[in-house]
Amino acid sequence: MNQDHYLIVDAAPSVPDLDRLLADLGRKFGLDAYTARQRLLGRGLALLARGERHKLAEMTDLLAGARVRHWLIRPERPRFMPDRLTALRVEEQALTFVGRKGQLTIPRGARVAACLADLSGRAVEKSLRRLVVQNAYRGSEAVEPIGDAEFRQAVLRGRPLLDIYLLDDEQLVAGAVRAFPGRFDPAGLGDRKSYSAAGNLAAIVELLESYAGRLELRTDFGLANLPGCRLRREEDPAAERENLISLTRFGWLNAQLALTPAAPAEPPTGAILPAAEDAAASLSIRPDLAAVVATAGAAAEVIPATTNKAAAQEKAGTAAGRALPPPPAPESPGLVDRGRLLARLGGLGGALLGTGLALFQVGPGPRRALWEYGVRNGLLPGLLAVGLFWGGFHCLRLKRRIENTPTSKIRSLALGMVELQGRARRNYALVAPMTHLPCVWYRLRRYRRDRRNNWRLTGLTESGPVPFSLEDASGRVLVDPRGASVRARTREEGRPGASGLFGAGDAGDDQRWVEEVIPEGTPLYVLGFAASRRARRPTLRERTIAGLRRLKADREALAAYDRDGDGRIDEGEWQAARADMETAALRESLAEKRRGALESVVVGRPRQRGLPFVVAATESELKLTRNYGLLTVPLFVGAALAAAWTAALVFRYFNPGF
Repeated sequence: MNQDHYLIVDAAPSVPDLDRLLADLGRKFGLDAYTARQRLLGRGLALLARGERHKLAEMTDLLAGARVRHWLIRPERPRFMPDRLTALRVEEQALTFVGRKGQLTIPRGARVAACLADLSGRAVEKSLRRLVVQNAYRGSEAVEPIGDAEFRQAVLRGRPLLDIYLLDDEQLVAGAVRAFPGRFDPAGLGDRKSYSAAGNLAAIVELLESYAGRLELRTDFGLANLPGCRLRREEDPAAERENLISLTRFGWLNAQLALTPAAPAEPPTGAILPAAEDAAASLSIRPDLAAVVATAGAAAEVIPATTNKAAAQEKAGTAAGRALPPPPAPESPGLVDRGRLLARLGGLGGALLGTGLALFQVGPGPRRALWEYGVRNGLLPGLLAVGLFWGGFHCLRLKRRIENTPTSKIRSLALGMVELQGRARRNYALVAPMTHLPCVWYRLRRYRRDRRNNWRLTGLTESGPVPFSLEDASGRVLVDPRGASVRARTREEGRPGASGLFGAGDAGDDQRWVEEVIPEGTPLYVLGFAASRRARRPTLRERTIAGLRRLKADREALAAYDRDGDGRIDEGEWQAARADMETAALRESLAEKRRGALESVVVGRPRQRGLPFVVAATESELKLTRNYGLLTVPLFVGAALAAAWTAALVFRYFNPGF
């Protein structure tokens, strides 16, 4: 069979010219752009595609051109389980691991593949928490993933397990051993022995690093997006056995990759081998968080740094200025414009009906008499019929407007009424107050129980006019949601202080929060008016001065320009720093000019009165028009019934004896 080949990539924090790579993978091989982005960005191993070797081989040229480290292999089934370690001996020229079934000797200079795994999942959770929080409050381009040393310590503080695979000269696994902390005799460690079981395991890792000629150490079990390598976090024997089997598959796959030359030979700049951050494939989290977590480890495009000067320039001129700014203060919504079409459909008739029902419950009195008189002469039912007819025609007109407006690509959109589809991307660090989701829009309703045990609306908070970007395969465009009819697909209920990510607060049963949110990465449909805007860009001089200020504030980056090591930056060294900042400013200005055509256009509320402005969380325009069509039918039926009721009441009012 030739169907079971894997194309595995080693994800990196950044991929040069990622958009072009995604477009080529989608156009030539039909890969979904957002799934491919999830697999390529981050850290650790991920399965990009599987199938016939000759088809996958065509993808490798694109990956090699983008400097993405990858392997094309036919996965091998594990031939045996690692032997359980009982003792070890440390000698001058070799390490000997004694197991239950025999012993494994690793001579100096041998090739070794090892997996240090945390079966509790706490290290995974810590990594996920850090990524989600940083992505929420700083943005995906300013995320700083957990470092190798810190992540290894997190693994050792959980339920660590170490698998060791010896690789021979014939490209085979010569033997394997599995070390459980506290279940082997650590006397052979000598002076490295400690009273900590995890410390003894860490000592074995240090020995492997010093003895092995080439060590491929992975700590990303449970994070890597690979088939059959899933980590179950349940505390039961069945889950334990399944995790050990999954770890064996992961270890054999890691050994096979260590024996297979990667292309390109060197990992891309910024790639870190021992950890992975593809948490969307490793934890059972909510589906609407998948896009968030998948992009949490992504950084903006960087230029490969080969010298300390280039690294300092990148750090001073790039990372410092890419955190998302805080959003503007939210505005209180108006009485009519609540941002959602359903709040308007009832119109004046629905408002009068609700008011009438409230008056009817008051009891005998002038207000009840006024209500009864309005119903008896047909005035209130007539207003209800008018409101329902208005809502029906509004939905019908909106449905036809959506059907008759062609969908445009962002790169080729024209000024005027446009219809766009893409993914929502934040321009500000906007976070939903209840679920803490990074989002582009939210609405929070607060309810409290009254004395009659009914829920009463006590407050309403919206994100306000916070602009965001809409992204498709061709580019991005700015969207101003001010005055839009917003349809959010994600709706959560909870209590004050609840967090949809990491637990819920407890404020009693007399309060309830209902939150509607459009998370970042959600597929959006936008029907609005595209208009040009004037945006002042900083001059090259202003950009250079800003870069120099950031450099002066970062002592580590500034020290890279101290060529003579005297601890001071002289005039020549400062001129070199200034030249680098000028180059970075020019590069940034040219990049902005390439994006200028789209950045100078904003999609917002139409200037002409009566034209719609819709922002809907949906993957298909057909679903949106179908929903409007289904909503039109009951509105017209209700309007017809209200009109018939009105006609009967009016006839009876003017002909009381009939």
